[in-house]
Amino acid sequence: MSIFALRHRLLSRPRPPPPPKESSKQHPVAMVSRRVRSDIGQARRNKTFRWSDDMRVFLHVLHTDFTYSKAQNAIIFRSVFADDVQQYGATNERLQVIITAQVRERNQMRAKVWINICRTSLDAAELERRERFRALIQAAATSSKGHGTCRTELGPSSTVSALRPQIKASKATAARSSPVPETVLPPRNDETLQAKPPMPLSKQAPIGVWAPQSPPDEDEDELCSAAPQSKLLNTGFNARALVPVIARQQSVRTKLSLPATSSQRQRISVNVASAQKVHFTQTHGTVINITPKKLAQITKDLVPVSAQEAHPLMSGLVFRYWAEDGSSGLNSENGFTARKYANRVNFNQPPPLCTSLDWSDLFYHIDRIGIQKEFESPFISVSNSLIWIIRLALKEIDDKPGCKGRISVIDARGLARGSLYYVPPYHREMKKSFEFTAGSWRYAGTHEFIVWKEIPRRAIVHTFAVKDLMRFVRHSETLRRALRFDLISAASDLKNKIIPALRQRKVGLTDELTSAFARLANLMGFTTQSSIEHISNLLCELCQGWGINLVRQTDSEWNRLAGVFSNALFAADGKPRNLRDETCLKRGFLDGIAFASSAHFNTRHNEKTINLMYKQARLIGLGDPGKIIMDELAAAQFTLMMFEKKQQKTLPGYKTQLLLEGPANDEGFASADEEDYNDNDEVAVHQPMLRKHAARLMMEEDTMMQSDDEMVSYEFGDDGRVV
Repeated sequence: MSIFALRHRLLSRPRPPPPPKESSKQHPVAMVSRRVRSDIGQARRNKTFRWSDDMRVFLHVLHTDFTYSKAQNAIIFRSVFADDVQQYGATNERLQVIITAQVRERNQMRAKVWINICRTSLDAAELERRERFRALIQAAATSSKGHGTCRTELGPSSTVSALRPQIKASKATAARSSPVPETVLPPRNDETLQAKPPMPLSKQAPIGVWAPQSPPDEDEDELCSAAPQSKLLNTGFNARALVPVIARQQSVRTKLSLPATSSQRQRISVNVASAQKVHFTQTHGTVINITPKKLAQITKDLVPVSAQEAHPLMSGLVFRYWAEDGSSGLNSENGFTARKYANRVNFNQPPPLCTSLDWSDLFYHIDRIGIQKEFESPFISVSNSLIWIIRLALKEIDDKPGCKGRISVIDARGLARGSLYYVPPYHREMKKSFEFTAGSWRYAGTHEFIVWKEIPRRAIVHTFAVKDLMRFVRHSETLRRALRFDLISAASDLKNKIIPALRQRKVGLTDELTSAFARLANLMGFTTQSSIEHISNLLCELCQGWGINLVRQTDSEWNRLAGVFSNALFAADGKPRNLRDETCLKRGFLDGIAFASSAHFNTRHNEKTINLMYKQARLIGLGDPGKIIMDELAAAQFTLMMFEKKQQKTLPGYKTQLLLEGPANDEGFASADEEDYNDNDEVAVHQPMLRKHAARLMMEEDTMMQSDDEMVSYEFGDDGRVV
């Protein structure tokens, strides 16, 4: 073979690929720090947590009847719905976010499903299901008590050890859990970690708390030192320090561990004591401790309250409790006068605007120091809540057995225009000055209004003695069981303790209770002549204030119950029944029940709560109370019209002759149009309901004919004069 042929053969062979070049990306040291990005987070984000009806009802019971923290709620929720949570793959931190979002949707009442769950009318099956959920919550909380290391009792999905390191973690998780750069993180070996099990926490000394900025998998044991104790179940979680096993290269942000205690009060006191505070001396000499941030916010320039907040929409009735103490000119059945204007010359002057009220007068009227110093206030306190006023009266009678307490029912429309002010916006603004004493800053005044200068006699509907009310309720088994004066007069929080306890009794609105409410209304000064607004306001205060259970009923059933109320009020008032008053009483009853179905107090104050009220009222069959009354009246009117049409056929002269005396047509008979015209005239004359109208038309026609006969014609000559 020639050299040229050999050369050609070698050049025609395929060349092998060049050897790979060493790259810094494949360095063994760098390979340790480089990790493949995990898809755990993306898979979790792609999943959607499916909320079932049982989950939502369970969450509603958990947040309504119990006061656990967010972390505790997540553990309890996971223990009951372990399979659903495990299928979603949510950590405790993620589960807290999901539950918080669902609770926010519940509070805003945006979804119709939450409106159905939060309704006050519950059937027997729903009550049984909620009682079963309460038992599950109590069992989960009780079983978790005393188990600080591992909460196996709360379900298999929540048993995460505090000492178990996370073997599989994404790059984002590692970056959040450690401030060390990822290029120097040592490789993790599962066998090494399993070969050296950590020492149990019971044998370790609490040296610090591991608090990463955003832990990837929050441990249940962290609840022991952060979650508050339940107020209803007296169950708590043991507080201790978390000492996880971490790599030496990682820097740990240690914090001083709190002393291990199970008392919530001690934990709060330690946190308050450890916070940096400064002394602030109030105007009256009291020294309080506040944070520097709040001290910097103290300002003497208060923002004026708008007219929309100072004069909200309301029902028209307010109540005032007062005692006969012999002070002339202040409190009496003939009117009320503010202390500042008592026994002084009364000048007719308009009330001040809501933006120009004196802040000092408002402060000393609300703060307890004004009562101690008998400050001459220009205002008179009233309330739009009946249960709040009766509770105040019962507590004062218990403290002073010989007190002659009275309650006045006041019509706000009888007050001077613009003289009624709502307390909460003014109290909220004055809290910025940190001048309230003796706990007055905690008083929100949710149901308090103040009246400037005086309440005239024309505005007072009725005044009754508190002892008469107590005696009346004592002699009625139905009212005694429904109103529970012994419970509402207890020294406890009205909104958070007493009213929930009243609602848990599930007292229904029966015929006996409806009749008893009518007799009670008559004792309080309501009669058959009372307006629809007053009856509605009273029924709303009785049913909503005392937590009466309103069950869904049909229109006819609600109408029948309204008739029971009107009949009982007519009997108590001793007046004969009439259609007008009975219709107004029934309309007021239905409107009051519709407003009582609302989950918010002061429903009439803004349009948002009013719209929510109508949604809630539809769930109990009262979406349109006026339609129920109008349908009843329309049915009665239709029955009367049918009777009149039947009655007019029996009257003489109803049938007219076909051959009339008038001018005949070409065939000698009256035309069809003339027959209809004469027929209508005949019916109009003989129909009882239209006799007056027909007589009036005939008189007008006679008058016009007489005026035509009396008309005079004039003729004018060529010279323009009358001939």
